[in-house]
Amino acid sequence: MNFKYVLAAIFFCFFNYEASAQGTVNSKPTDGVYFVKRNANIDSTKYKLYSSIRPSDKKDIKDSTIIIRSNGEGWLDKDSLPVGQWSFFAMNESNKPYMLKTGNYKKTKNQMFVFSNDDYANMKEYGFTPDSLQKDFAGDYPFIKTGTWHYYHSNGKIWKQVSFESNDLFLNIAFISEKGEFDNEHITKVMVSEKEKDDEWPKEEIDEYIADGYLFKKLFLSPTCKIIYKVIFDNTGKIIHEYTDFHAGINSTNF
Repeated sequence: MNFKYVLAAIFFCFFNYEASAQGTVNSKPTDGVYFVKRNANIDSTKYKLYSSIRPSDKKDIKDSTIIIRSNGEGWLDKDSLPVGQWSFFAMNESNKPYMLKTGNYKKTKNQMFVFSNDDYANMKEYGFTPDSLQKDFAGDYPFIKTGTWHYYHSNGKIWKQVSFESNDLFLNIAFISEKGEFDNEHITKVMVSEKEKDDEWPKEEIDEYIADGYLFKKLFLSPTCKIIYKVIFDNTGKIIHEYTDFHAGINSTNF
């Protein structure tokens, strides 16, 4: 037997065992070019990328809300956009890393952005076209979370599973007409309601569980990703609080 190949096989097995034990290796997607490790330095001036792969997540614990910061690792494409599966790691109470969440990214395309009937009517009135706005939106929102993401407590139990829209991305837009520099000149701008997380279009319902495993909270969202109804349960499954009075500015990422 060739000793060189035996050593190579041992190294390969050891590497993959160690990597899988730490939960660090994600399969390379076809368009993956650069692998970003969880401890890699990321340029914070690239705001959309930085805020997505070095994120902060809000988590309710009883009557308080905490912020969990995590570092993601996975693949970037040739344009330095996240693609394929990513895993995110936070620190537990003992200052040891644990997997907080995992899921997939994909790049957006112009045709993914959709409009309401009122939007189409306003476009026609103000001289805009769907194609031009879709191109602008794809530039403003170049990548999204897609499919189902799994979120975990520090004890490894499920915190929540969030399913994200992959194709029909709706934005709440308004057409604002402003007076220009000259008499009788008006300039129309398209205003987009601010999203707390630019890469997320969660679907209509999200369930959250406490670390002991029982259902704690259920959220219901509008097509524009706003919370419209929230229910809190006790450990027997009984509803103890219901919230429906949300103002228009509440975003679905205020979990």
